Amino acid sequence: VVGRFIDSTQERFNRKGKLSGITSGFFHLDQKTDGFQLGELTIIAARPSIGKTAIAIAIANAACITERVPTLFVSLEMSDESIVRRMVSSVGSVPMQSIKTGDMDQGGMKAMSSASAKIANSPIHFVSGSSVSNIASVTAVIRRAVRKWKVQLVLVDYLQKIHGSRGAEKKTYEIAEVSGKLKAVATDTKTAIVALAQLNRENEKDKGRIPKLTDLADSGQIERDADLVLLLNRDRNEPRGEAVIAIAKQRDGECGLVNLWYEGQYCRFTDPSPSY
Repeated sequence: VVGRFIDSTQERFNRKGKLSGITSGFFHLDQKTDGFQLGELTIIAARPSIGKTAIAIAIANAACITERVPTLFVSLEMSDESIVRRMVSSVGSVPMQSIKTGDMDQGGMKAMSSASAKIANSPIHFVSGSSVSNIASVTAVIRRAVRKWKVQLVLVDYLQKIHGSRGAEKKTYEIAEVSGKLKAVATDTKTAIVALAQLNRENEKDKGRIPKLTDLADSGQIERDADLVLLLNRDRNEPRGEAVIAIAKQRDGECGLVNLWYEGQYCRFTDPSPSY
């Protein structure tokens, strides 16, 4: 074991500060986590309409378009076309409303087609709908994608939507089974799995409170299975403004807060400007 540890430490030294994991696209978050590690399960949790899908799309853009990491996006909430629409808006800085209504000038059309070409040429694959309604089909899809496309990053939107294999038992047991099997498939296939999750209503009762680990909805097993837990928060009534990610659990690192900036018209999270 010590020999393996020395080898891995030597490998980290040889990287000269390069990330050991897959980039999130957010500089300060990567500094604290060293990226999403292969073989580990990351949970990103938030309340509805805070931006869970938006942050997953930001991660997908950074990983597969910028870094060319083969990525699988498993969506139980949105169609793959809706995800691509969000990606185009974010990558091309084309307002979502303009894409929805089709009300675009020549510059907007050019930006949209340029962003679409970038996404089409990137190593991203989508699975959505009834083909991934339960955990058995989700894990089968992940294993097949790893074999077929050498996928290294899997984004799952979102955990509480996945049904267990045991039928109508308690929701707590179902969610525990889902998180356990996602962790197992991450370890078996050596992929970084980033699963989105819901928070319960507790942190909304105390206005302005940063979310904490106990706010994860439905099962305490999620926090036990996850290697990294990130809790996202912002003011949902503001179309643009500050957002924060609380690193609530990290097996090999410190917890803490990371500031982000949210642009509602593009459904996009970015690092705050240097003057922030």
